[in-house]
Amino acid sequence: MSERRLRMTKEQVASFTEEYQTLLHTYASEPGEHPPDARRMAVRLVMLPDDGRRVEPPVDDV
Repeated sequence: MSERRLRMTKEQVASFTEEYQTLLHTYASEPGEHPPDARRMAVRLVMLPDDGRRVEPPVDDV
């Protein structure tokens, strides 16, 4: 897993997302056309605003 914090404009986020989609299509294959040792991978892109605050998990009352 990889995580990086960036400062981006809405336009940059849109461009990044488009480039990411293009990259995914580069590695995509049709059923039966992938190498025999290829495994299915879950690939996710999550981009969320980050104001730098850490949210602490709730503490259970005992």
